[in-house]
Amino acid sequence: MPFSDIVAVSGSLLTLTTFMFKMDEKQSGPQARKRSRGKVFDA
Repeated sequence: MPFSDIVAVSGSLLTLTTFMFKMDEKQSGPQARKRSRGKVFDA
């Protein structure tokens, strides 16, 4: 797997998790924050 692919994939994952984190935070605060952190570590 070329380095540029790794950068692209990690970049899009970061964008996606940040987006999900913001969405969750709007909906239900602290509980969602824990769930988002779990998602980031799973990825």
